[in-house]
Amino acid sequence: TGVQTCALPILNPLGKIPALLTPAGEPLIESACICDFLIAQARRPDLLPMPQDISAREEVLRRVALGRAAMDCAFGAVIQRRFNGGKDTELSQRWLRALPRAATEIERIAVRRGLPAAPDLGDLAVAVAFDYIRFRLAEVPCLDGTPALARLLEAMNRRPSLQSTRPD
Repeated sequence: TGVQTCALPILNPLGKIPALLTPAGEPLIESACICDFLIAQARRPDLLPMPQDISAREEVLRRVALGRAAMDCAFGAVIQRRFNGGKDTELSQRWLRALPRAATEIERIAVRRGLPAAPDLGDLAVAVAFDYIRFRLAEVPCLDGTPALARLLEAMNRRPSLQSTRPD
């Protein structure tokens, strides 16, 4: 099948990516909504447990939220620097200080959980966020003192899907 292209504002009135056109012809926006839709379509509760398994779903969603929030802080800091001549602003400094706190919280979860046999959506969100931090904010020591998180990231970064999409 061919790839259908259109102007982004038609799919997402905010003009942001990601955006997905469903088989029913309806646009979905925002990563979490798109992931939920794709996981349900693929019938992959191993990636995100179904709502009936609320405690397992909550645990995955907590890591998704921490990964997405870390990504938001990192991206915001990068944009602040880009539009301020490479200098940090009060806002970017605040976001940069949040990154080690996010890593510490994810470390706490990783210690309790251990290295998973198979990744879920939470693991993917964390791996993508911290790979972005490594790529764009290598000087930020947010992984100091987080050996369980470092092991998780090493395991995730060995996955072919993450290797093939690495921005290096």
